[in-house]
Amino acid sequence: MEETRTQWESFLAECNKFEEWLSALEKASSMPRSLSTETVFESMQDEMKKFEAFQKALHDGVDRLERLNKAYRSLVRSNRADSANQLKDRISNLNQRYDALCDRLRAVSGRLQHTLALRDEYRDARRRCMAFLALTEARLAEAEVLSDSPEEQRQAVEDIERAVSEQLSTLQDTEVQCTAMFQRAEPGEACDVIEPEVTQYLGYKQEVLSRLEKLVASRTHRQPGNIDPRVFNLGTTLSLSKQLLCLSTGPGMVTTTK
Repeated sequence: MEETRTQWESFLAECNKFEEWLSALEKASSMPRSLSTETVFESMQDEMKKFEAFQKALHDGVDRLERLNKAYRSLVRSNRADSANQLKDRISNLNQRYDALCDRLRAVSGRLQHTLALRDEYRDARRRCMAFLALTEARLAEAEVLSDSPEEQRQAVEDIERAVSEQLSTLQDTEVQCTAMFQRAEPGEACDVIEPEVTQYLGYKQEVLSRLEKLVASRTHRQPGNIDPRVFNLGTTLSLSKQLLCLSTGPGMVTTTK
């Protein structure tokens, strides 16, 4: 009896130590800041690293849990388990909590990775589109100085129109990503980080395409605004700009954009 009691006490003492460790990890990972409505995209990388550290710590603790399970099975095999199932209930509870925390940390990390991937995709798309617009602007400047060579200018403008038409879906998709990022961001970041990026992109797109539209109009004697909307789609740009402006002037937010 004394040996059995000693083994029970040793087993329960180890269970208490493991539970303290597990409870601390549960508490530390209970409030993922980057999944709240106050999310700041710029802080998500830190949150991702933190939850990866939680996952590693939990994985490193699996050996301790396995030793507890092994000790309990040894007690059962030697007929030293308690009839009230206190030991069984204790180890079962620890196993369930460990598994639940594993699942939770995996889910949180997955959601953080997904949101970060969306952010990175948006910024990569915006960067590519800004580079394309810059190239288009440079080609427009070259075409504009060819006014004394109508045929060369015609060919240059048609080439630019063709390139813009081919990139139109990409430009529009990036507008959608801009809107999504603006809506996902915490109000402070929406104003300070996302809005300037979106405003710059939309403004630059409108500037470059308007410049192309005017150049086409000057060559064909058509009024600006009568050019093929499949190429220029300025109405979409202006509409989205207004939507973003409405979003940026929500409760508690101030904008100087007119």
